[in-house]
Amino acid sequence: MAWVRVQRRKGLLLALATLQIVDDLLVLPNPCKDGEPLLSPEREPVICGGEDTCTAGYFCHVGSSPETTNCCPGSEKL
Repeated sequence: MAWVRVQRRKGLLLALATLQIVDDLLVLPNPCKDGEPLLSPEREPVICGGEDTCTAGYFCHVGSSPETTNCCPGSEKL
């Protein structure tokens, strides 16, 4: 979470600090056998949909749902 400006109101600062802590503690499923899924600029796993949707060094792991269909490191081994 980016801090755009600092407010002097204690309640607002407490709320923003709480949101940052919750964001840092959010645990996402990791469907990758080895390593971590490729993350977007928003720090979320990239949901893929085919051979060309992952960057070099990653392959599209097809999971049981869109949330677990991510770009995983390595190459797909058949």
